[in-house]
Amino acid sequence: MIRRLRLLALSSHPGPTATVTVLAAVLAVALGFEPGRVAAVALAVLLGQLSIGLSNDWIDAERDRSVARADKPVARGEVTVGLVRAAALVTVVA
Repeated sequence: MIRRLRLLALSSHPGPTATVTVLAAVLAVALGFEPGRVAAVALAVLLGQLSIGLSNDWIDAERDRSVARADKPVARGEVTVGLVRAAALVTVVA
């Protein structure tokens, strides 16, 4: 279970996800949003970014496999396309 979560995290493009989420939170603070609203902005952006990264790995899985992308858990066969697709859909709906 923990291994799958780690692989899903890697499939979500964690660097850009974290960067965009932090920038959105900083902007919300700079705009004077209350703490609860800052948290809501950060959570919304985080979930959106997770869905984007996961969708990228799901949609590009065949192409990534064909070019032997070693940095993609789906391309390496360590996590299934179905699991990544499900995680992408859950994060976009949440």
